[in-house]
Amino acid sequence: MEPSLAGAYGNARALYTDLLKPAELDALKGSSRDHFLSVLETTNYKREIDLLYNQYKLPELIDVVVNTHFVANCNRMMMLQPLFGRDVISAYLSKIDLQNIKLILAAKMMGKSLELTESTLSVNRGFGLSILSPLMTKEDYLNLINQRDVNGMINYLTRYRYGRLFLRYASDEGLSAISKRIDEYYYATLLDSVRFFDGTEGPIIRFIRSLIDIRNVILVMRRIENGNLAYKGGFLHGNIDMNQIQDATKVEDVLSHLPFKLDQALEDYKKEGLLSVFERSMKSQINRYYLGVFRQSANSVGFLLSFILNAEIERDTIREAWFKIYYGMEAQSSIWNSSI
Repeated sequence: MEPSLAGAYGNARALYTDLLKPAELDALKGSSRDHFLSVLETTNYKREIDLLYNQYKLPELIDVVVNTHFVANCNRMMMLQPLFGRDVISAYLSKIDLQNIKLILAAKMMGKSLELTESTLSVNRGFGLSILSPLMTKEDYLNLINQRDVNGMINYLTRYRYGRLFLRYASDEGLSAISKRIDEYYYATLLDSVRFFDGTEGPIIRFIRSLIDIRNVILVMRRIENGNLAYKGGFLHGNIDMNQIQDATKVEDVLSHLPFKLDQALEDYKKEGLLSVFERSMKSQINRYYLGVFRQSANSVGFLLSFILNAEIERDTIREAWFKIYYGMEAQSSIWNSSI
């Protein structure tokens, strides 16, 4: 094993002990709204609860605690990464910033006010979004929010790490065009970040292309929902051949061409009418497969990436459980497999 990877591998194994055990996640899912925080306090999240308890109130406290814990784990892994693997983790985590940038751009375009607290971004004092990021600082976000308009935001971003995103920006571009460009930038940067070092990088590339598959499939489904069947193309290069899928006229027709088991997602879609059920199911299946592959590759950057994926799954599982419990939603099995 490459010496720098051997050291990172040992430290990453130690970091895995910070992740919650399946029994701890089950205890959170089975708790009540009044006891959720006290159950979470019995886990490794206690340090964040102690730090933030006097600054936030429920329900916001849970979200800030969980995101703070996730970003702390990301920062620990970033510090352990050998130089040739750091770009992969950084590129993967850049989706946090890019999602936040999308939200801020959308708010600016619609003339909505933005408010930034210590860890949360709110639009018109409505829903909150965590702006905690291992890559961009609170000051970076504050500078973005304080720009007078979209052009000001674009000018600021051109001086930052995401600058090449907007070098061809036109003032009459709509949000959908900008959003498409952000997606293209993210996946292209993520693929470019994989440097062949010892021949073990193949699964990482296939994992990234699987994420692109999800994006492409949801794009087709959204066009079907919107009745926009004439428009073709716009796909990024993933693992799935989109030639047949792009001609589908029903969501059900798309499923027959996919390497995913989506029967339950289809049932949920018929009840809820949300394409996100397909997205979550596909992502869950991809995670289950590639986490197994990455965990068996101790001599690969994939093993180090697997910790980030596990931490991300844990974050989403806790947030989903809290959301359902707080708002009294019907309990359902988690979209994530807590045993990975």
